[in-house]
Amino acid sequence: MATADFGYMRLRDEGYKSEDLEQWATTVKELGKGWGDAFIFFKHEESGIGPKLAQEFAKLVSAP
Repeated sequence: MATADFGYMRLRDEGYKSEDLEQWATTVKELGKGWGDAFIFFKHEESGIGPKLAQEFAKLVSAP
């Protein structure tokens, strides 16, 4: 439930698949209809995959 004009989510899994990211992107688009900003964070982990996941997620969220 959105309670402000911005959103904050922390995605804490270390192994998101493309399907998982697509589902989260859909969730953010639905919840975020009234948001001016969204802050989505990926877990910091040893393998360093967070930035790659964030780039893929950003593309999914910005797609129509």
